[in-house]
Amino acid sequence: MRFLSLLVLAGAARVAAAPGGSQAVLAAQADDLVFGQQKGAASTFSPINPPSIPLAVKSPYLNVWAPSGSLLSASPPNVQGNGGYLAGADPSFWTSGYGADGEHRMAWTGLIQVNNVTYQWMGDAFGKTVAKGSNANQISFEYTATRSIYAFEAGGVLFNATFLTPVNPTDYLRQSIPMSYLHIELDKHTLVGKSVQLYTDIDERWSTGHDYDYQNFPMTVLFDADTNGTSSYFVQRTNPQPYTEFRQRAEWGSVAWAVRQQPGLSSRNNNNVVTQLEFLNRGKLTYDHYPTGGPDNSFAYAIDFDVQGAGHDALFAIGHFRTPLINYIRAGPNGTSYLEDRYGYWMTEFPAYQDAVAFFLNDFDKALDYAVKLDAQIEQDAKDAVGGGDVGDQYAAIVALSVRQAMATIEISVGYNRTSKSYVKNDTLIFLKEISSNGDMSTVDVFFPQFPLLTYLNPDLLRDVMLPIFIYTESGLYPNKWCVHDLGVYPSAFGHNDGMDEAMQVEESGNMILLTAHWAQMVGNKTAKPFLKEHYKILQQWAQFLIEDSLVPAEQLSTDDFAGTLVNQTNLAIKGIEGIAAMGIIADVLNHTKDAAMYRNISSTYIQLFYGYSLSKDGSHTTLNYGSDDSWGTLYNLFGDRLLNLELVAKELYDIQDAWYPRKAERWAVPLDSRHKWAKTDWEMFASATAANGSTRDLFIEKTYDFVSNGRTDSPFVDLMESTTGDTPKPPFDPLVHFLARPVVGGHLMHMAIAKADKANGLSKKHPYAYGPAIKHPKGKKPRKEDEAQAQAIIEASRQGRLGDISTASGYAPGNSAQRRPKPSPPRVPQLNAIDPINNPAAVNAAVQAAAAGPAPQAQQAKQSTGGKRASKYVSRVMRKGRQQAFA
Repeated sequence: MRFLSLLVLAGAARVAAAPGGSQAVLAAQADDLVFGQQKGAASTFSPINPPSIPLAVKSPYLNVWAPSGSLLSASPPNVQGNGGYLAGADPSFWTSGYGADGEHRMAWTGLIQVNNVTYQWMGDAFGKTVAKGSNANQISFEYTATRSIYAFEAGGVLFNATFLTPVNPTDYLRQSIPMSYLHIELDKHTLVGKSVQLYTDIDERWSTGHDYDYQNFPMTVLFDADTNGTSSYFVQRTNPQPYTEFRQRAEWGSVAWAVRQQPGLSSRNNNNVVTQLEFLNRGKLTYDHYPTGGPDNSFAYAIDFDVQGAGHDALFAIGHFRTPLINYIRAGPNGTSYLEDRYGYWMTEFPAYQDAVAFFLNDFDKALDYAVKLDAQIEQDAKDAVGGGDVGDQYAAIVALSVRQAMATIEISVGYNRTSKSYVKNDTLIFLKEISSNGDMSTVDVFFPQFPLLTYLNPDLLRDVMLPIFIYTESGLYPNKWCVHDLGVYPSAFGHNDGMDEAMQVEESGNMILLTAHWAQMVGNKTAKPFLKEHYKILQQWAQFLIEDSLVPAEQLSTDDFAGTLVNQTNLAIKGIEGIAAMGIIADVLNHTKDAAMYRNISSTYIQLFYGYSLSKDGSHTTLNYGSDDSWGTLYNLFGDRLLNLELVAKELYDIQDAWYPRKAERWAVPLDSRHKWAKTDWEMFASATAANGSTRDLFIEKTYDFVSNGRTDSPFVDLMESTTGDTPKPPFDPLVHFLARPVVGGHLMHMAIAKADKANGLSKKHPYAYGPAIKHPKGKKPRKEDEAQAQAIIEASRQGRLGDISTASGYAPGNSAQRRPKPSPPRVPQLNAIDPINNPAAVNAAVQAAAAGPAPQAQQAKQSTGGKRASKYVSRVMRKGRQQAFA
């Protein structure tokens, strides 16, 4: 097995050559790091030693990692990591030591016997369930987008353990199967003259969060001895609780633990001491598959490679199947609603678990071949997207670690036809779990930062993630005019018929329009047109809200809700304005030329006002919120302009931000904004990808790379971190917050998403992005009163339903519930005389005409805006006061 020795050497060389490589970082942090018990030379890690290593990461409930990092000097300390070594600690559910009380370890044991001496290569059985022994010598570790590859030596035998979680973005059947591979390969050259046996097991903790409470939550096991050359354990609670989580684990469904049959295979389920001790003594297992009778079980396999025909590899698979998968709110007759059971897409071909497992195991060769090619493509595309070199290697390391984590948060579902008694492929919806932050289901501002991964892999993934939001908001069940925040709490999409979801009015409305326009550009007009036509009305409704409420946003939450509400948020304003412009793209595809012109013209009017409101007096940066000159924030929502080729925002604004960020950079990141020192890695990559300056682009990548490779955190990729400590936010610096294993790391692929979007939009080095018109007024100066007047007239016209095809007055919602809408603005002071649409209709009419015709010359603009002076004072007053509309 020549490849194995080459892998070891390549891994060592890559780490040694990597700029700021993990070995150097680990050495610098040696006092704070905890390593597994090892003998011989230390393992190499390539491209870095991650905070936590993905093992079986395919769904919200099949989500198992090997924590690596540690920081004992932190308060509270990070203590879960084992230094990147597979032996010496049990793997962990994604919660690690955070996110759910109680035990988070998942027993997954690996032993190898060489000439009657047993070595541990995975887990923590030695010294706990059986007598203490020696760990196999871990030589190297390497990860790709889909694989985690360990190389070991034990008793002179070299072997690999590869954890492969397939990513099949265009094959919904394969992508939907909630399973992951473990492939063991022995180096045949080092097997000569050796007697070798292999053992691996799991315990019942894979099937419930009720650890060590077998009396109240007993288990049932089914052993399938043979289905198409495979054997499988199916372990589940005796009394399952559908749609119930405990400690973030599913309390219904079955854990599948399977093996591809081969000569020398034996299996047994019993108490873990019994099975493991038998292997230590005999190198094989007694065929014993009686019902479980208590806790601390071992569902075990052993392979004797001395048996003729056993070969020199073994293939296992671990999975978690649920039936039903999730439920989803549907509209019934007369304003009623009901919850529809939905099922895994894999059930369209394999209604029986055994058949799905057998297909998965027998598909391994194809899966591996595809994974190797996909991994290579992702790595190369990542490097190319940022120009290669050292920063390309660093970016590729970030991207590869993000893919499985983000993809594991979505599940592909289908409906069931009770008449034909069949699962319906053409009723396909994808749902997302907002892992760790609150468990919400299909959160719009969570699949928003995830989208770069989805559209890079397959734009239709994004369409099918958005579709449940469209269906629900169009059903008449949701009463608000803005977009819903989420659909419920995973795994139950119960909706928010009372309109009392977490309100992110501008955020979610802008997100849905921007993402829809992006999807349309990626798939082309012909493919996009039917979908856009079907959902145009609700998109218009959201766009109407943005026209009225995004230029000067009311006090509300943004996606960064952990930071609290804020009035006049610059990031929300730019998102809303870009969303209006993006609506012009959608209208263009549908040949609604008047609408398209209207949306473009409104966004062009608004963006010039935005510069005056958002830029600091000295013109050095955009403020966090209008009027707070000393504040600042990472303007990550510039992404919409660049991604969608809007040509809306002036290059001057990009240059201003590019010059500002290095001035505010801390050791591990550029902080999110001036309120705190925390930063978000997804927004770091958004800002990096939209930077016009190469050094600023690289700054964000280098900082994020340094953070994820610093060995200080001990859980899956953390997206909210402290820029000054390189750890999760903790007192006394910031409130204690743990954001881990979340979908948003898909945002790390923003560079790659823009590269693909540029190709779809016809951009290249010869035809680069053309930025928007220049800033018309001097930097740091207030907008012209005439421009403010026109904007206010546009808003008033929209509120009356008099803009283009908008024929419904503000406040419209198709639902039956009472609409939760903004409270009226504070009474207008008479002497300010804001535009009165009844007594001054000319101003409104002028705004309608201007929106349709485009920005008029300044003199003509002033002439048209008959109520200009009064209206401009009103807009300025609103801005100064912060437009503090409360949302009921």
